[in-house]
Amino acid sequence: MSKSLTANRNRAVNLVLASRSQARKRQLMSLGYAFRCVDPDIVERTLPVETSVLRAVRLAREKAVAGASQAPSAVVIGADQVAACNGRVLSKPGTVERAIAQLDSLSGKNAVFHSAVCVLAPGRDPIEFADTTTVTFRRLSKIEIERYVERDAPLECAGAF
Repeated sequence: MSKSLTANRNRAVNLVLASRSQARKRQLMSLGYAFRCVDPDIVERTLPVETSVLRAVRLAREKAVAGASQAPSAVVIGADQVAACNGRVLSKPGTVERAIAQLDSLSGKNAVFHSAVCVLAPGRDPIEFADTTTVTFRRLSKIEIERYVERDAPLECAGAF
């Protein structure tokens, strides 16, 4: 790790993660930064004629803006991930039954995951970016899917993955 990154990590920064996601919280914690979380409390919906990647970027921005309204002097991170398969957006399943159904529908297929981040800092231009990953699922048995859902509880993850 470079000295400058280490020095920056140890410098006191008012850093806020605008997310309810435990996975995002764990990701940021693994980097060693001190931060706090706020609930962005936004409605996650798809707008008419909006692509999956544009939806991910817009939702990341909306979360960051909502977080910045709660912590105006902080550097705020908003993030979102949108999953799609065969042109169909896969939402957060919310229930075990929906998670199993989503994973069953992905068995043997390709899914695209668009991950977007927006960083807002007082007095600075917003930083936004998105990354797209294609995942090829092998054929999954009902038992494998049920065990995965029971073990990992992906109920608040796009595409249950």
